[in-house]
Amino acid sequence: EDSSYTSITDNEFANNPVGGIILSYSSNIVITNNIFSLDGITIYGDDLSYWNTHTIEDNFANEKPIYYYKNNHTGGAVPSDAAQVILANCEHFIMQDLIITHVSSGIQIAFSINSAIIGNEITNNSDYGIRLENSPQSIITGNEITNNAEGIFLEDSPYSSITDNEFANNNHAILIFRSYENSITGNKITTSIFLGINIDSSFNNSIIGNDIITNEGGIYIYRSSNN
Repeated sequence: EDSSYTSITDNEFANNPVGGIILSYSSNIVITNNIFSLDGITIYGDDLSYWNTHTIEDNFANEKPIYYYKNNHTGGAVPSDAAQVILANCEHFIMQDLIITHVSSGIQIAFSINSAIIGNEITNNSDYGIRLENSPQSIITGNEITNNAEGIFLEDSPYSSITDNEFANNNHAILIFRSYENSITGNKITTSIFLGINIDSSFNNSIIGNDIITNEGGIYIYRSSNN
């Protein structure tokens, strides 16, 4: 935590649920040529420098590549063989038809805009299936999001849509924190261990036409208004 200018190279990691490597409020870390099994790389931090100053190259999880993109404003499609996807300060990326399973956090997006996450299988990840931080105007649609610790987490990420996804057996299917003007529509949310939808410190989010069935709790709204 709160580290910089460290190199992590040629290691093997296995069965570390939160992440084989966790970068927490850290910058300028070099992560190369590592092999992960049933975990991966997890990044935390509320400043852009904690996300876009790293060198993360030639790492594999479950024999598939980990893709890290930074400062890319052209965008494009993430390759279909991705084990994990990390975007930092990017625009216009599409993650479609991926199978992301048995890693720590499947898709991590921070300080990025206009991301599209479409038609993926995001299953059995030990931390988050999809996590967005400071990333507005994202589309998350048509995904199967099952058996993750947490399904989708949006923090400080407004103007996004979460539509027509299927959730099952996550601790929480959808968590919205300090985010506004998001649309949660047409999702099927079942068998969450805790809550189907958790809205915290957020406002002007719409929740329309979802099937929320057999969860411990359906929708929980806390410190929020105009939802």
